[in-house]
Amino acid sequence: MIIPVWGGNGTLVPLIQSLQSFPQVREVIISAAGLPPNVACKVKSLGAIFVESAEPNRGLQLNRGAEIASADWLLFHHADTGLSSKHVAALAEVDSTNTVGGAFYRKFDERHPHLRWLEGFERWHSRAFGTFYGDQSIFVRREHFLKMSGFAPLPLMEDVEFSARLRRSGKIRLLDPPVESCAHNQIQRGAWRVTLRNLIFLVLFRCGVSAERLHSWYYSIDSKDAVKVAGRWQKRWQAFRQPIDPEKSRVLKERWDSLPDSLKLPNQISGRHLTHCGFILGASYCSFHCTHCYLPKNANRVPIPSLADVKEQIDANRRFQGPGGGLQITGGDVADAYWRAGRADELVEIVRYAYQVGVVPMLMTHGQTLVEHPEFLRRLVVEGGLRQISVHIDMTQAGRHGFPINQVKSEADLHPVREAFTDLAWRIRYRDGTQPQ
Repeated sequence: MIIPVWGGNGTLVPLIQSLQSFPQVREVIISAAGLPPNVACKVKSLGAIFVESAEPNRGLQLNRGAEIASADWLLFHHADTGLSSKHVAALAEVDSTNTVGGAFYRKFDERHPHLRWLEGFERWHSRAFGTFYGDQSIFVRREHFLKMSGFAPLPLMEDVEFSARLRRSGKIRLLDPPVESCAHNQIQRGAWRVTLRNLIFLVLFRCGVSAERLHSWYYSIDSKDAVKVAGRWQKRWQAFRQPIDPEKSRVLKERWDSLPDSLKLPNQISGRHLTHCGFILGASYCSFHCTHCYLPKNANRVPIPSLADVKEQIDANRRFQGPGGGLQITGGDVADAYWRAGRADELVEIVRYAYQVGVVPMLMTHGQTLVEHPEFLRRLVVEGGLRQISVHIDMTQAGRHGFPINQVKSEADLHPVREAFTDLAWRIRYRDGTQPQ
């Protein structure tokens, strides 16, 4: 059983104490953010496994708890939702051979006494196509959860996103008896007000509003965060009033004015209103020997430039393009070269520095080194901030491990390579909350 917690929670300790009497519960994992030290000590003393996160993010917290779980079934349970021996027994009887997961029905309580007649309709809705919410105690087979790559790293609405994927992935079950969440806080704030707020937030999420933004709205914001939010809205308003950065406009005008009249076209956009991308020569080395290689024969003997030289290339691109310009990190296979040379730290710094000075880097690669050493890609994404990667995979490439060029007869033969890199990017995204493109 995995229980996400943020801050203090008066129901947590009594819940753990009650779970100790259920023989079907193999382990209780508390994945917490900001739990008071005294409560954390009490949780550990009761035999629960404690996992601490620096920031509240329910999707990531649930994933971190699931990573160390060992039982065949994972039950994701909210601390303020009641759980009895009947609920645990019902889950224990689920046939794991034809069910991938599900949730419990939800009980209507004193929050909406006049709506209890709709409980039958809600049961049908949940069975047919309704969303499983976190307070319904979602359960899923552990191996199936891993195949789904877990929850999306969302601080809010992670249950909505996961529920949709769970329904599509296999047969689901809804169990009795219904679960019931503590209604005290909602009644204090106004049941209809809270229900309407939740509905609005759900609609906003369906319309594409980010979970991070909804999270900042949903919970009370302290003064420091309020300043950040106000600053973001100020930047958005400025971007609406002046879509092109003043420095960018100046650089573009200087470049345009420097052209001879014969090269100025009235309808030209690129170079006049925007820039596409520049590049830096990170390294000439590449371990492949492709049939249409553009590198010179002595490319692998050309030394990798120093970090200072590469930064000067980045600065030159920044001066020429202005802020926000694209920057290809290329030459040969830069990731391959820096990894083999034992200079992985430098490539991480190159990516970080590009963002720091105001350009948007894209790493150009054949992908083999990153697939074979996924920790390298994770560092580029997490420490360097890399968000854009161009992976070149085609039939002209000789040297890809496991795919000799004379045995590759069609592009379809290389699909496993593409799938391996895609899976790697998704694992990094869901583990760390980052989004490589």
